[in-house]
Amino acid sequence: MALPDIVFNRGEGGLGRPLPGKDHLSAMLFYTAGSLPSGFGTSDRIKKIFSLQEAENLGIVDDHSDETKGTGGKVVIGGTWLAGETATISIDGGVLGTFTVLTGAAAISDVVAGLVAAINAGTATGIKHGWVATDVGGTDVELVQPDKLGIVNNAGAHITFTVTSVAGTGTPTQFTSGVGSYFAVLHYHISEYFREQPKGVTWVGIFAQAAYTGAEIETIQNFSNGEIRELGIYLSHEVFASSQLTASQGFLDTLQTEHKPLSVVFHSDLSSATLSTLADLTTLSNERVSMLIGEEGDYHQPAYSNTKAYLSGEKVTFQGKAYISKAATTGNAPWDATKWTELRENLQAISGFSIGTMGTTLGDVSFAKVNENIGWVAKFNVVSGTGLDEVAFATGDLFKDIATSLKDTLNDFHYIFLRKIQGISGTFNSDSFTAIIATSDFATIENNRTMDKAVRNIRTNVLPNLNSPLFVNDDGTLSEDTISLFKNDSQRALVDMVADGELSAQSVSIDPSQDVLSTSKIVISVILVPVGVARQIEFNIGFAVKLS
Repeated sequence: MALPDIVFNRGEGGLGRPLPGKDHLSAMLFYTAGSLPSGFGTSDRIKKIFSLQEAENLGIVDDHSDETKGTGGKVVIGGTWLAGETATISIDGGVLGTFTVLTGAAAISDVVAGLVAAINAGTATGIKHGWVATDVGGTDVELVQPDKLGIVNNAGAHITFTVTSVAGTGTPTQFTSGVGSYFAVLHYHISEYFREQPKGVTWVGIFAQAAYTGAEIETIQNFSNGEIRELGIYLSHEVFASSQLTASQGFLDTLQTEHKPLSVVFHSDLSSATLSTLADLTTLSNERVSMLIGEEGDYHQPAYSNTKAYLSGEKVTFQGKAYISKAATTGNAPWDATKWTELRENLQAISGFSIGTMGTTLGDVSFAKVNENIGWVAKFNVVSGTGLDEVAFATGDLFKDIATSLKDTLNDFHYIFLRKIQGISGTFNSDSFTAIIATSDFATIENNRTMDKAVRNIRTNVLPNLNSPLFVNDDGTLSEDTISLFKNDSQRALVDMVADGELSAQSVSIDPSQDVLSTSKIVISVILVPVGVARQIEFNIGFAVKLS
């Protein structure tokens, strides 16, 4: 026989589909193949954090100090050079340096020295591109790229050499082995969480990369003694598969039976995915997991072209950053601050995997009352300055470029993404769906959170009655005093939830005729009427000759 306990059988009530003061308690799971921030260790992987500053004090910083800079980038100069001939080294269309032979024939070493001097002049003065060049053996212009570029210049054809010489040559070798900063990605999500929920509390767990099983969900919830209400999972090293959501749900089911329920917002790598082929999540049974597919739109602006005539206000991506033009310009690389304004680091280009909105969305869930939909337009505008004002999917597709029919399909498939709405400025969450059929009572984050809070609070109030006497009348029915005790203790928390606007109504009833003497079990029926969500607002409107 099982140990005495209080068991909740959650029913599908036909909707058609934590303790007070703790609804905001959150957690984040990250997985790294690199070093840990200074405040973490291999046997000390979880920290409770109350602010972005605390995260930074633990070594989660955005200075990219943990990046591996790409190496091997160079141009080998050869051939013969005559007066008036010009050599130029560029990176993604931005000129690093140009050298022109002034008089007579020039030795290869002279061309190398001239290019090195021109590039290094651009590092310290004028338009500061930050690149450094070294003369190696009088034949090679060896390049050192600035910090914070990660994988941006790995392979490809980023370094280019152009020449007006008849016989002079230059052969580029591209960079290799660059690895982006993972700390910067951690910092981004944590800063976004606290931006959306300034009074948030979050446990941060950083684990070693391995095949994802979801086991760390249980690890971090147990570490918090069951206090976490919502968890964000960021999985950069695995391409998204719906099986990841199912694996997560398995541990969430276990935690629910252990009276430690929580909801998960999940993101794994979508950088190589195609929107139109994403799986239908409503075929799953993962009511505690939501898949996030939105991303900062500035990461996915067109690449800079040195031949395009840009108008004021046009955006580009260039060398690990996003920029916006200050005025009409042609042929001026975005590191020219007189022509361009830097918007932000392009973390997606620097890292090579999708960044997503885990921190932003988790902050919204934490900030929301348990009954509130994070797509509520009046409350959850996620724009900050210019951040997230441009909307994209983590596949690299801009929201504005995607057909409405596909957006509707993704919504019907229960993905959560960022959206723009005609007639109002801002950026908003599409909805709050979970990975389960739409007819489930638990198809939204808010229904799960509302039920979890009710269950947690009822349990807390009723726990002192575990193994208490069950008094019966002489006919074997439960006494009024016993019924009143259990009913009042069960109802106390629910009355508060109704008063706080988290429930529309509630009812608790106890059948006095149940045979508690034989079973030692009292069955209590609880009915919750949730708060609705205005997903569709429909008007019937028209002209008439008079008002009736």
